[in-house]
Amino acid sequence: MGPIPFGYRAGDSEDGCLEIAPEEAELVRGIFERIAVGGTLYSEAARLNDLGVHPPSWRYPSKKRSPAKHWSAPTIRTIVRNTTYSGTHKITLSTGEVVEQAVPTIVEPELQRQALARLEENRRFSGGRKTRQYLLSGLITCAVCGCSCVGRTNTARGKKYPYYRCSDDHTLRLNRAPRGHAPYVRAEWLEETVWAD
Repeated sequence: MGPIPFGYRAGDSEDGCLEIAPEEAELVRGIFERIAVGGTLYSEAARLNDLGVHPPSWRYPSKKRSPAKHWSAPTIRTIVRNTTYSGTHKITLSTGEVVEQAVPTIVEPELQRQALARLEENRRFSGGRKTRQYLLSGLITCAVCGCSCVGRTNTARGKKYPYYRCSDDHTLRLNRAPRGHAPYVRAEWLEETVWAD
């Protein structure tokens, strides 16, 4: 059967069907509900740690690997993605074959879909939502190396400063020219100059 998902326990029947563990199931429901309305993986992990709830790995202690002491974002992600909670428990056999088993639902499929959609939206904006539109992003190129220029925002003393910079002027790239080869250009000035041309 493999590890039993958090929120379930082994049933008494011979076929090994899973049964809902009420206290854990309530925690699982809370995870899905909060994620679906805007919660994050990190906020949910922090909430459960504050409540003093043991993470799922405490169920399966072993000499080779100590159980985790705290909930983490990856653990929350695994729960939200697990189809068991919406009624379909998937078991991978030693042959690689995946067997599906119907189990009691802890959350409705629609709630799981909403939570997954929210995770995807959070992932897309994980770098932070842009504070302004950069009208020329991708349309202008660096005069030194020819790479496209992108919009960025710096904050200093509580004030935001939008500007354009070469996309290759970064320590992880530097494919065509050394770092610092292109100056930052104030966004307002450049946009006004281009539209007035």
